[in-house]
Amino acid sequence: PSPQHHSHSSQRHHKTLQHHRIVLSILRSSFSSTFTPSSMHPHQQQQHRLSVLYKHIHPHFQPAQSSPRSLSLNSTAATLNASGAQHHHGDSSTGGSVQHSNNNASSGYQASTHQTAGSPAHHKKLYAITPSIVPRSFKSNLPNELQKSLKTIGWGFQDTEFLMKTNGDVTVTGRRYPVLSAKSLPNFRDFFEKEAGLDSDKLSLAQAYEDIIAKVPKENIYEPFLNDIKRESCYKYLVQDAESRLMHSHGHSLQEIFRLRYGKFNRVVDLVLYPESHEQVEQIVKLATKYKDHVCLIPYGGGTTVTQALLCPEGETRCIVSIDTHEMNRILWVDKQNNTACIQAGCTGVQIHDQLKERGVVLGHEPDSWEFSTMGGWVATRASGMKKNRYGNIEDFLLHAKVVTPQGTIDCKGVHARKSHGPDVMEMILGSEGCFGIVTECIVSIQGYPRSKKYGAIVFPNFESGVNCLREVYEKGLRPAALRLVDNMNFRMGSSLKERRFGFDKRMHAFEDAIKKIYVTKMKGMREDQICAATMCLEGDTHEVNHQEKRIYQIAAKYGGINGGSEAGKQGFLLTHVIAYLRDYAMSYYFLAESFETSVPWAKVVGCVEAVKQRIREEGKRRGIIDPQPWVCARISQSYGPGACCYFYFGFVFKGLKDPVKVFSEIEDAARDEILNHGGALSHHHGVGKLRRRWMSEMWSETGFKLIQDFKDNIDPDNLFAANNMNIKPAQITDQEEFVVRDYAGQQFDDIQDEDESSTSSDDEEEEEAQSASDEDDDSDDE
Repeated sequence: PSPQHHSHSSQRHHKTLQHHRIVLSILRSSFSSTFTPSSMHPHQQQQHRLSVLYKHIHPHFQPAQSSPRSLSLNSTAATLNASGAQHHHGDSSTGGSVQHSNNNASSGYQASTHQTAGSPAHHKKLYAITPSIVPRSFKSNLPNELQKSLKTIGWGFQDTEFLMKTNGDVTVTGRRYPVLSAKSLPNFRDFFEKEAGLDSDKLSLAQAYEDIIAKVPKENIYEPFLNDIKRESCYKYLVQDAESRLMHSHGHSLQEIFRLRYGKFNRVVDLVLYPESHEQVEQIVKLATKYKDHVCLIPYGGGTTVTQALLCPEGETRCIVSIDTHEMNRILWVDKQNNTACIQAGCTGVQIHDQLKERGVVLGHEPDSWEFSTMGGWVATRASGMKKNRYGNIEDFLLHAKVVTPQGTIDCKGVHARKSHGPDVMEMILGSEGCFGIVTECIVSIQGYPRSKKYGAIVFPNFESGVNCLREVYEKGLRPAALRLVDNMNFRMGSSLKERRFGFDKRMHAFEDAIKKIYVTKMKGMREDQICAATMCLEGDTHEVNHQEKRIYQIAAKYGGINGGSEAGKQGFLLTHVIAYLRDYAMSYYFLAESFETSVPWAKVVGCVEAVKQRIREEGKRRGIIDPQPWVCARISQSYGPGACCYFYFGFVFKGLKDPVKVFSEIEDAARDEILNHGGALSHHHGVGKLRRRWMSEMWSETGFKLIQDFKDNIDPDNLFAANNMNIKPAQITDQEEFVVRDYAGQQFDDIQDEDESSTSSDDEEEEEAQSASDEDDDSDDE
């Protein structure tokens, strides 16, 4: 906490500002190992440094551990602790253990704020009013290092969340995403309150993670299989605790996250195995086949699916074993002469990029989830990435994959640039969603690491102009790594993510923004409620990049597009990885949201987008979602010769709805029907899973769909791989269940920063205080 104002007099105010500047100066110059005991944890070191500093300025300052009370957040359920002891990570009571691992488990950072004994209440500085979804006192049993760092309820890393400060600004915690991390966003709250109807005074808290762990059904272990697995040692880790079992039983669809926050899962996996190699997977499948009447398998990659593909069929009575590929995370070989590489199925996009970059090459596949999704998952869902234009989709760069099935391993002799060996079996594996076997190794084509990279942005007068520009860019043979168009709602949302500035910097940016607004609206005649924008990323050699940049801006000008600048393009492009964290923030304020996608012929893109938006609003109105109406926006993310990928976000306030998930699913299904009515695909890259299974048979003729079912029956006659996605086999999933949303309307919750953020957030707060006096007089003018 920073020093507090003790009176409203100008003399005291000036003196406090001097203190702020002194502390800021010392903090910046003295954060060294000589200032604190080196044996301390970095977070403890920082607290110690602050304690020493503030004792010089406020003699009555007491360290946190002497506080008699503290308000902490276990997950998002508020619990008042009066023990007087400083909080620490406690052991979980989930049971189970990790076999064959040195499990240095850790949970999320401890977030609590302390009130010094005897200090006035106004001395306590609140940091945030948004409850954090990161468990505060839960010791993880997950053996994999990446998985330890992830949220247990919600998307992404534990250290990254959208949180609202008590001054109304929203910030993103952590330091992972420089485009937004640790920045104050003063316009964010107003945008979502006005445009989406989100009420920041009404909190909808999730259950504590310990509570949902307590609801996990008891495991159903088949001992003969378990004994054989242990005897063969065909795994790196074997876990059967409740936390691990739960994490491997869901993905990230809205319906699944709602269950995590407010309900329960009726069926979860019973055992989790982490193999390290293709040979170990073969042994696991062989043993599971031996006990096929008592054991079934579900492959697990990054867990990022949004189609409920990982939900366990509730009618499955066999022991469900999750095969987690995360420890199969190596690049086995790279052949630079032939531009190929062999990658294990558990490698995430970031791991692949980093390992290949060391060798001077790149795969270039970067889906929005590339920090977490895996090579095997890309194959299983027929994935597409942001840079598809230059590097291709999974079907373009995948040369071959090894797949372990109940009938043995699917493999191919040799690696070929192209082959004509009859029907390509790989086409049956692509998009198979774990129903036929487990992908273990992939041979892919690679390219030299790009020597040059540029970003750009284009502002269009309306969505149709932008669509026409994207189509012509593709038709002219130009292949920027990425060229994405957002509609007006998306554009305005991006504008709401501008950071707070102070003093001269604030006035300069306000002046620049005013000039830009005059140029765009007055001189170019664009309407603020129709403006759209495209961001692009260009990669390759310098000549190629410069040529493409010039030609794309020339084409854009034909459709009224103007150059938005490279910095705006970079910011817009990099926002992609942070936007996924928004849903967790929204759900803390009674707001449900989800994304879905399709591919549509060029001639129907604009009509399809408008029709889907209108259908969502109409379906919401029929169900009483009127004021505010559902919020919806769209973007074009990938281009092809025949058409484009349309990507939608939509959401609505669910407070007062009897069964919000049922309402949400009905509206989402209606939107999917509208897409199909406009000639759109069931999915462009998310897949089918169980969420879209009812449409699967409509995508093929009766003979075509039966061919898929027959392939399943021949390669896996006993349904050993029992995810039951795509409606190939029936999958019983309960759509409605009881849930409890904890309503803490109007209550504020104290929080502190995590150790990464706190090292510099104090600097930001001091600067904010120091600038406040000079800004007070001109705030209204700047507005």
